[in-house]
Amino acid sequence: MDSLEKKQKIILGIMIAIVVGFIGYYVYAKEDQKQLQEEEEFLLQPTETKEKQEEKEEDDKILVHVSGAVQKEGIVELKINSRMADAIEKAGGFREDAYVEEINLAYKLEDGMKIKILTKEEKQIQIKENTKEEEISTNSGGINNEEKERNSKDSKIDINTATR
Repeated sequence: MDSLEKKQKIILGIMIAIVVGFIGYYVYAKEDQKQLQEEEEFLLQPTETKEKQEEKEEDDKILVHVSGAVQKEGIVELKINSRMADAIEKAGGFREDAYVEEINLAYKLEDGMKIKILTKEEKQIQIKENTKEEEISTNSGGINNEEKERNSKDSKIDINTATR
């Protein structure tokens, strides 16, 4: 009787192995079939759809011109919704003489922008020029001669206090 039970166990094991093999083959064949079907659908897509996908990929990019105190001046290609920090990183980062105190690294960029990073020397010159302009406008009272003439012609005269 023991030998009969051994034979039954062997037959049962072989049957289980066969069933598992069929299930594995079926699942594997289904996955291959799905993959082949997806590849066929992609290849059979109209050319217009493929072109639209390529255009969409191009639309997801922006071009920005970075110049001034950066390592590599020029045009950089960035993803849409990129920030100032991304453009500067693509341009190799700041040079040592870059004036970075007023740069907003979180500023959101748009296609076609130009970014000029000033050097510390350029910033000093800019500050001096602005100071000179303020001095000139302060010396003239903030009004130039043309504005004074216009104001005198347009001003109304109080007839109660006017004399000939």
